[in-house]
Amino acid sequence: MRRLRQRLAAMGEGGLAAIEFALVAPLLIIIYLGSAEVTMALMAYRKLGNAAVIAAELASHSPTIDATTASRIQQAATASLAPFDATNFDQRLTAVVVDAGGVARVEWSVGDGAVALAAGSVVDVPADLSVPDEGIVMAEAWLDYASPAAFAIPGNWRFTQTHFVYPRINDRVLWE
Repeated sequence: MRRLRQRLAAMGEGGLAAIEFALVAPLLIIIYLGSAEVTMALMAYRKLGNAAVIAAELASHSPTIDATTASRIQQAATASLAPFDATNFDQRLTAVVVDAGGVARVEWSVGDGAVALAAGSVVDVPADLSVPDEGIVMAEAWLDYASPAAFAIPGNWRFTQTHFVYPRINDRVLWE
């Protein structure tokens, strides 16, 4: 009788471990899949930031920009999003000049999927970059991110990145 009780007790512990595993395994799977999706979203956000940096830096290294050059810069920024889908990617490249009063105004702007800003319109520039009579290149990028599995991140998320940089060659980047 004692042996039978010991054998049943040993079998009960094995059953308890199976029940615990059955309760904990789905939670661990959810955490694993959720962390994978969040990681992919963070990667897309960083790639979007890189696209904005690439557009601003390429434009800042040119003394003048024309429509062809702007298009090529935007193509390079779009290519930097790989392996993410760029069909929902919008960008805008803008040259801003800060006037003597510290107001930043658009000198020229081109958009790819985004509406270009009107020349002379006022834009917000960080205060530490607002140097009177200086030009600034502003690159803006937007990406509608849809999770591949939509498990932890359902729907579309709109990611936004803006990058400012001073022109490298002249005071301003001029439009030809």
